[in-house]
Amino acid sequence: MPLIHVQLLRKPLACMAAMFAAGWIAGCAQPWTPVGSDRDANGCRPSAGYAWCTQLQSCQRPWELAREQNFVNTAAAFDAYCKNPVKSTGKPPG
Repeated sequence: MPLIHVQLLRKPLACMAAMFAAGWIAGCAQPWTPVGSDRDANGCRPSAGYAWCTQLQSCQRPWELAREQNFVNTAAAFDAYCKNPVKSTGKPPG
C-alpha cells in the first residue's frame, strides 16, 4: 500500500478506535439489565409491558386487555376497567 494511503487512514482509524473504547468503557459502567427482569410492588414486569389490574388481581398488558375487553387503549381506560386507584401527580387540582 502506498505511504500516502496509510497516512490518510491513520486518523480515521484512530478516531474509530477511540470511539469504540469510549463506548465500551461507558457500557461497562452501566449494569446490563435484561428486559423483563424488573418487578414492581405487585410483582409485575413494567419493562415487559405488564401493569397491575386490581379487578383481575393479576399483571396484564394494557393493550392486550383493551383488545380482549373492547375498551380504548389508554392509561385512563385501563385504570378505569381495572378499578386501579387514582395515581397522584403531586400537582394541585385545577
